[in-house]
Amino acid sequence: MNLTQARLRILNIVMLLHSHGFTVTVRSVAEANGTNINDVYRKLKALRKLGLITWEPTIAATIRPTCVFIPASCLGDRDAIHA
Repeated sequence: MNLTQARLRILNIVMLLHSHGFTVTVRSVAEANGTNINDVYRKLKALRKLGLITWEPTIAATIRPTCVFIPASCLGDRDAIHA
């Protein structure tokens, strides 16, 4: 499994919301990303498998980043980062 640009975008949103003290929910991430909840849910599950977030899907507002912010500009032209 790898960290795609789409997953990185979701991760950056999670870290931004969390760093500003906002409650991070699937809905808040979906609204910030401009996508539907199901798409965000799948990406959050992948990020959890990669160990980049902690999250208990059955408990509200438990999404937390476990990593440091990585600006997308640092990735250059690569399509993905392999974990």
